[in-house]
Amino acid sequence: MLRSLVGSEMCIRDRRKKQQQKDPELHFMGYFTESVFESKDESLRVRKLAVTYYTEDDTVSIREFRQPNSGIDQSQFLSRQKVPKDGGDGSKLGLITIEDMYLGSVLPVYGRHITLTSCDAASRAYIYD
Repeated sequence: MLRSLVGSEMCIRDRRKKQQQKDPELHFMGYFTESVFESKDESLRVRKLAVTYYTEDDTVSIREFRQPNSGIDQSQFLSRQKVPKDGGDGSKLGLITIEDMYLGSVLPVYGRHITLTSCDAASRAYIYD
């Protein structure tokens, strides 16, 4: 009895592992800049983000890193969804896909231009190998 339970749990783990390898999540770090009009001390603010791309359904989620005592609302920037690419003039250029996710790329997300600066080792291996 114990052997069959352990064996079935191992099968479940193996299936999960294969699923993770098949449809991984790609994790990137990035930033966008915004103008600051209400302060005489700064004119430009850099906001740091964590961008997650889900290969199974081409969706993206973005969250902002917390900066203590900044006075800025920080948390989930964009919940998991398919994101249209902005054309700059209000036109839509399709959706963000895996081809748009590489280091140095600029993602146009709802009027903000997010620059991808780094990624984790698994994402780097998935994209560049």
